[in-house]
Amino acid sequence: MEHPIRAHLLAGRGVRIQVVRVNGTAYLRQAVEDGIARFASYMAEPPQREPDAVDEVEVNGDGHVTRASLESLIERRRCTEPCDITIFIGSALEAPQYRGQCMTRPNGSHAVVIYAPRLNRSKPPVLSLRLWWSIVVSHELFHALGLPADRGRRWCGPHCTNPGCILYARVDWRSVCRAIADFHATTDLCADCRREARQAGTEYDGDVLDELGEMGELIRLNPGVAWLCWRRAQMRCDRGDIASALEDQNRAVELDPDDGRSYAERAHIYLKLERYLDAGDDFAAALCLGSDEKASRNACNNLISLIDYLFTQPTVDAARALAITEQRAHTGDEDAEVAAWFDRAANAWGSPAGSID
Repeated sequence: MEHPIRAHLLAGRGVRIQVVRVNGTAYLRQAVEDGIARFASYMAEPPQREPDAVDEVEVNGDGHVTRASLESLIERRRCTEPCDITIFIGSALEAPQYRGQCMTRPNGSHAVVIYAPRLNRSKPPVLSLRLWWSIVVSHELFHALGLPADRGRRWCGPHCTNPGCILYARVDWRSVCRAIADFHATTDLCADCRREARQAGTEYDGDVLDELGEMGELIRLNPGVAWLCWRRAQMRCDRGDIASALEDQNRAVELDPDDGRSYAERAHIYLKLERYLDAGDDFAAALCLGSDEKASRNACNNLISLIDYLFTQPTVDAARALAITEQRAHTGDEDAEVAAWFDRAANAWGSPAGSID
């Protein structure tokens, strides 16, 4: 899948970078500044460096900052502009899986989290701690650009396949051999990622994308991918744009008509629009196309809940008949029961349904 590059960050205009020390965590300031400078070298204009800040958050019984507390801190500290990047550095974070990570927030801004103890423990023996910190900080900041854009060079998430690129996923024998051959550790983007960054910066048209706009770019670059339409439908539902969400979900169903989940998602949109019979049709389709027992059970339960609701509506005779079926007590414990329930549901749902439409 092709990915858009966040060229507004490359332009540099309005980009603000701030370091937040979680509960006063100590860090190698100059190493972080080195990492920021390496990232900023690709910008047409230098970013604005905001003063460091310290935020205190509650810890659990083990003295760790929980994931929920960290998310709450990120939400509180998040700036309102999509060009903002905040680097959170913590020491007692609960069960971190990574040395660092970069997260795109819904408004388009970015949060980079650096797990200091894990970063210190993972330092390769041939590198200084300062160089190692600067490499990891640069690695996470470059993730904010969306590189690499070429799907043929992506692996292990948004990482580059080239072991000579700072966006390579891990320290392994490939990256070690490359560093030995080059007589130095990898501290910069590979030639392909540099080319993509420069091209995006040259073609930048001034648009600054939030999460929804970026998803639109993904769909434009990958028009045949159903789950992208599905994801944008969810985003639009969250923003209350139900009509546009339905358009996206219709497109998802059109692109992948054999995926029962797309029908189930569209059924929930129909419920928001009070198009109950359309919702019933899609829940029934999801039940028929369920990829596994759990999916079939969920579709079955959703359809029963819808029928229970419609049973309270005096104009819906078909729903009344279906609500009292003996199969109502069964929710797909056996494949045969699921099939029998669907047969009855499909037949009953096809009968006249009063004034509901």
